[in-house]
Amino acid sequence: MLRKNGVQPEWSLSYLEFPWLPKGWHHLKVEWFGDQLANLQPCSPQATRVTIKQPGHVHEKLLANVLSGKTPAKQLPMLYFDRSAWALAVLEHLKDVPLGSVITYKELATLAGNPQAARAVARVCASNRICLAIPCHRVIATNGKLGGFYWGIPLKKSILEWEKAQANHIRQA
Repeated sequence: MLRKNGVQPEWSLSYLEFPWLPKGWHHLKVEWFGDQLANLQPCSPQATRVTIKQPGHVHEKLLANVLSGKTPAKQLPMLYFDRSAWALAVLEHLKDVPLGSVITYKELATLAGNPQAARAVARVCASNRICLAIPCHRVIATNGKLGGFYWGIPLKKSILEWEKAQANHIRQA
């Protein structure tokens, strides 16, 4: 098991509401392993209503800033499970895709060092446990179609449209 300075970190779980995110993303299940984000995914509104929110994690404000595009994802400590060096490279390059932008599976494969591995990039994205913070929703097919998304194309489309509007608003300010 993972240890930091000889101490076993604790798991903590929060159900948080982010009302400024688009519909379908307002309620998120957030799991931390010590100070590292380990899981981030949409959840039902009922989960945030019935679950007593634990005391705020030290990085919750940082997470909110990452989700809003105010802070680069690279600043948020994250825990990766069972990843090859190449898969880690894919995820690290993915964190560099700016809010309001997209990248193709092939472009991401090329950045990670294997231009022929677009399908492997899709598998890495499909197994991403830290959605939004590691923005796998920003990866599209070479033909411009949205491709796949674990939580469905309507949610992928909604977050991409919201991010594009946010990025345009930031640029105009």
